[in-house]
Amino acid sequence: MVTTFEQALTIYESKDYTRARRLLVPLAEQGDARAQAVLGDMCLDGHGAAPDNTAALQYYRAAAEANEPHAQNRLGHLFAEGLGVARDPEAAMVWFEKAAHQSHAMAQYNLGFMYHCGPVEVRDLQAAQYWYEKASAQGYAAAQYQLARMYATGQGVPASSKKTLFWLNAAAQGGWPEAQDKLGFLYESGGDVEQDWVEARHWYERAAASGYGPSLFKLGHLHRR
Repeated sequence: MVTTFEQALTIYESKDYTRARRLLVPLAEQGDARAQAVLGDMCLDGHGAAPDNTAALQYYRAAAEANEPHAQNRLGHLFAEGLGVARDPEAAMVWFEKAAHQSHAMAQYNLGFMYHCGPVEVRDLQAAQYWYEKASAQGYAAAQYQLARMYATGQGVPASSKKTLFWLNAAAQGGWPEAQDKLGFLYESGGDVEQDWVEARHWYERAAASGYGPSLFKLGHLHRR
């Protein structure tokens, strides 16, 4: 019986990695870019075998060259971090951009972050804002938090407490612990919002539930007060 990618993916998502690999490899060898991308994930994350960055690179490259956005984003990550290949920020940005133009939210964030915080020679704050906004429009909390940081400091954009609070709220609602912690601190201190210790506790508790250490400390301090 012929196995479809969807069937193999269901088995992968059930964490039966040995069987998933057995079904995905033939599909990948037939040129199925989605199967190649999943095998790349398995190799990179060590699902079913020891992590193998070199094999991950090969699978991701094959899928990325077939224009599969997830693989393009992960290939960019390998180049950015030097995993299985020499670190190459410019190559990373090429692959991030290919995926970003296909509306891949994580790639849009990664590209924005490279323009924002990458090597000096590739920094471009206007481009960072553009890609952060693209990812933020898709609800990507990490990008929303970075926009809040830019508006808080006036880095590449006019400083705006209103926009800072807007994006901080969005990122916190989206589950980003650092945003939850910062929002909690605003409510505790009364900075740019009316002081509200109950609201501060709420956001510290949400961040602490994710294991975010600074919020655990602030929560304890708030209870002591």
